[in-house]
Amino acid sequence: MKKFAVIGFPLTHSLSPDIHNHAFMQRGIPARYQKIEIVPEQFEKIIRQLKGEEYGGFNITIPFKNRVISWLDDVDSDVAAIEAANTIVVENGRWKGYNTDIAGFVAPLQALDRQVKNCLILGAGGAARAVIYALGNYLKVDELTVAARRKTQAEQLIERLHSHCPATRLKSAALDGKESDLTEFDLVVNTTPLGTYPNITQTPLPSLKRLKNNAVVYDLVYNPDQTCLLADALKTGKDIRVISGGEMLIRQADAAFQLWTGQSMPYESVRTHLKKILEKAR
Repeated sequence: MKKFAVIGFPLTHSLSPDIHNHAFMQRGIPARYQKIEIVPEQFEKIIRQLKGEEYGGFNITIPFKNRVISWLDDVDSDVAAIEAANTIVVENGRWKGYNTDIAGFVAPLQALDRQVKNCLILGAGGAARAVIYALGNYLKVDELTVAARRKTQAEQLIERLHSHCPATRLKSAALDGKESDLTEFDLVVNTTPLGTYPNITQTPLPSLKRLKNNAVVYDLVYNPDQTCLLADALKTGKDIRVISGGEMLIRQADAAFQLWTGQSMPYESVRTHLKKILEKAR
């Protein structure tokens, strides 16, 4: 039986084992997936041990997506660009790093019948890095504004990624909690943790009254499935499409699953399973 695991700290609320073990069972694949929680001070020691064990692959989450790169034997072009790996494939003892957050983010957008040219990204942390790269390098949007509480953080992130998004105009802005004019944006993406359970009344934007008609609002938060931000978007009465973080969570897991097994996850079955787990946790 092949072994897989997620590595990070903390992992108390990680849903990766639930998602992957369900998918393995549904596909009849003899494999198991577990959590390997590593305190940051022990990271190098434990990784060295794991390199000597028999695993088929790993997922990497906070705070090790960058730190793990020095332990990889090879990386794909996406990892090289954004300096973050969330998936490892082990073949003949060699570890190769991938970033399936990019594919996971893009997939729900490609399924929509909306044209995305001008985007607003809320937040400038690690999640924003993958989103900006995906929009600029894969979807090749015309313009992208990164808004953060500390505008300098947004400026620094843009400086790091602008060479990987040559066809996209990158701008920075302050995320100051005031009502914003959103009429120019086809897509608004929340990459901050605001609105995550149990703080479900929090939102990165106090008002969506000035949201563009036909816009897409995408929240990377997956618990709850409909955040305050998404609920506010739907209440505008405009022709708005919303995408929940659960969509990205499953799609990025599916991309990793395919790298490991050559098969896709049973999407609807996994989606139903995830929804039940989140409902029980509340």
